[in-house]
Amino acid sequence: MKKMVALLISVALLCGSVSALADGTFEMDAYTSTNVFTVEVDSDNDIAFIDTQMGNDVLSFSHKYENDYYSVMRNDILVINQSSASRYPVLRTWITYRGTKALNFSSISFIIDGKEYVLTDVASADRNSQEDNNFEEILLIKYGYQNWDLFAALALTALSYYGDWVEDKETAVPDIKVILHGTEDIEVNASGNFLLDLGVFVLSMYSADTLGMLGEIEGTPCQVIEK
Repeated sequence: MKKMVALLISVALLCGSVSALADGTFEMDAYTSTNVFTVEVDSDNDIAFIDTQMGNDVLSFSHKYENDYYSVMRNDILVINQSSASRYPVLRTWITYRGTKALNFSSISFIIDGKEYVLTDVASADRNSQEDNNFEEILLIKYGYQNWDLFAALALTALSYYGDWVEDKETAVPDIKVILHGTEDIEVNASGNFLLDLGVFVLSMYSADTLGMLGEIEGTPCQVIEK
């Protein structure tokens, strides 16, 4: 059943049919009433943060400048106007590089099924830090209409993998290359846990008829290049 639901969502995403993913009210109950997610509310700014229970250890990735801290690729939902009926979600991917060398990343590429999706405006100097010879650079992707092609490709892959993984935990992880572009490029593969993490968010929004709300968000700029 879960695999069938994943495939149905994937068809809508592939067709670019944002309107087919009916917009509803973004209800927080779906996230506060389960142990799959954690919800942190910032009342002062009227926002909330929704994460899965996956830890940084299982969402980490390896690279040649590793230090004693995890480099992590994970997803979350930022809820705007969380206390009112006008609340809406911003689905995001965070890529946190931690290493022994500053690389000043400025863009990210995802390579999926022969297409390269290049995201710009992902970095901010105030998200970079240094302690001794340990460097941290945090990159942010917001999904929306500017990068719907990328989101659809990622969600399709994540949902297909999730559906297969539910039936067989030994399912091979799809090949998605992620390249962090800076003074030196770092290439990694999106992990199976990252795809499961994303898949859970997409499924939760589809079940609540709120996935189409992402089509109202500007999102991070993205250029698609045919390989």
